[in-house]
Order: sequence, then structure tokens, then C-alpha cells
Amino acid sequence: MKVLMNRHTAAAEIRRREPATSCIPFAALTGDAKKHTRAGRFDFKMDDVVIKPLRDDELQPWRANATVEPRFAGNPTGPAEFSVLDPDVLDNLRDLDTTMPGFLRGVTALFLNDTPARLEEIRAALESADTEVLRRAAHALRGSAGSMGAHGMATACEDLDNLAAAGDLVSAQDRMDVLESEFLRTSAALYDVSEAA
Repeated sequence: MKVLMNRHTAAAEIRRREPATSCIPFAALTGDAKKHTRAGRFDFKMDDVVIKPLRDDELQPWRANATVEPRFAGNPTGPAEFSVLDPDVLDNLRDLDTTMPGFLRGVTALFLNDTPARLEEIRAALESADTEVLRRAAHALRGSAGSMGAHGMATACEDLDNLAAAGDLVSAQDRMDVLESEFLRTSAALYDVSEAA
């Protein structure tokens, strides 16, 4: 089933899923310059409203205030050089793309299309307290995430596997929230990489 969201519900859902160690900046682009538009942005979990037509001098302050340091899911306070995607894995994927044109876009599309169903499987296993299915699904997603260089997702999956083995489903729920947040970040990063291929 395909679920469509407008910008407000999408922002609210991402806010719900993002861990406390991360804050993704959002600005709504609108042609409505009325004061209530900007005043109501917080109801939709937005950080600001940008009024069309776009002017660079108006965007500059928002860009400066919206800088977010890269975060690694397995080490939220770790080195800033950790990015969403592992650069070494990306280099390998790009090398393959030079010999097999379209490879990078193909594997990216496959990963982005398959992952939501895997996340649903993990979520369902958590809700039913089925630790065996949870471990199997988390292990499988860890492998595919690692192959795309999504180390934040891979780490969250490894944590889920270990927590399920220990029977700690309360902590596993927290890691599931991190995993879903990481997938949102990974999706955006992979989309940019794929478009540039």
C-alpha cells in the first residue's frame, strides 16, 4: 500500500522518528507571505518558512542556522568525519558503475524499494515479541545496508540483533527508532549519489 504525505505530515513523522541526538532542519517553501504562515510553522514541526520568489540573501541566514553535524548512529557523539555513507564503499560502487553503466542507480533503486518492507518486518517482529524473526530480519538488512555503505543503518541493525538475542525488546524499540531515522537520512544521501551517477 502506498501512503502519500504532504510536507507537514512528512515533517512531523520524521520528527517523531529522529533520535534525540539528531535534528534535521526543515524549511517550508511557500508563496503565502501572510504572517500566520510563518507563525504556524511550529505546529508542523518546521524550523522556518521561506517565501517565494527565492532570494539568496534571504536563504543565507537560514542555511547558516540550519547546519547539522554528521552523526554516526553507533556513536552519536563520535568524530564529525563520519558521514551518512561510507566513502570507501561509495568509491567501490562508482568503480563498478564505470564498467557497468547504470549499476549504481540500479542497486540504489533496489535498496530503496526493498528496505521499507524489511523495516515493516522488523517492526512487526518487535510488536509480536518474535525475537527469532527480529534477529533474522535485522541481520538481513544489516548486510544490504552495509553493501550500500549505510554504516549508521548497519550499526543499528547489529544492535537490534544483539538486543533481540538478549531478550531486551525495550532497548530494541529505541534502536528501531534510530534505524528508521537512519533510513531517512540514507535515502536522501543515496538519492543524491544516484542522481549524480
